[in-house]
Amino acid sequence: MRYSLVRELAENDIPVAVACRVLGVSRSGYSDWIGRPASIREQHNTELVKMIKEIHEESSQSYGSPRVHAELTLGRGERVSRKRVERLMREAGMQGKYWRKGRRNLVGVVRSPLPQNSGANKMRWRLKAATVDVDPGTGCCSSF
Repeated sequence: MRYSLVRELAENDIPVAVACRVLGVSRSGYSDWIGRPASIREQHNTELVKMIKEIHEESSQSYGSPRVHAELTLGRGERVSRKRVERLMREAGMQGKYWRKGRRNLVGVVRSPLPQNSGANKMRWRLKAATVDVDPGTGCCSSF
């Protein structure tokens, strides 16, 4: 963990000797760490991330860690824990789609200025629904 911090500091133009001294690690240990191949677990994690990305893309990015884990274990026969899948997805920046609870987005929907349950609104709809006939001779109205 400290060696990765030394590498980050070295990439930001801080001398390796200074970064090692500040973090309390030896330069020879850092140079030995740089030359090592990736561990078996790291190699397996990169393979898992590739499979997780593939599953995530096949689901139109809607699957979260429980479904991805189920697909890995049941569909592909991989032995991996759900928490490991969660961690790898979080580190890779993947997240399943989710629906928000509560009101839906009402942008673009024209709403009535009157409340839906008010008496004035009910009267307005009744008046719209009624048909009115006017007798031209007497001027009387009759509604049906």
